[in-house]
Amino acid sequence: MKKEEIQHLAKLSRIEISDDEAQKYTEDFDKILAYVDKIKELNKESSDDITIGNSSNVNVFRNDDDVQETGKYTENILKEAPDTHEGFIKVKKILNND
Repeated sequence: MKKEEIQHLAKLSRIEISDDEAQKYTEDFDKILAYVDKIKELNKESSDDITIGNSSNVNVFRNDDDVQETGKYTENILKEAPDTHEGFIKVKKILNND
């Protein structure tokens, strides 16, 4: 980012910054954007298997192959609840509407 862009953003945000601050923010933004570019490169290489140094990070999410039918355990759970109302577990109010 350029110093003028930082000053423009500050003006839009109604923040007063000096020229020295604008220059410092320019350098900081450049470092941040360079870091984001590195992360983008890593994501492009492989989204499932990324090796950094000696460690390998692998996606640990599983596929939902054994999906259960909706409501399969609802009746049993409601039987165990101390209080229910119209198919829901009734609980004590903990928040006030003040």
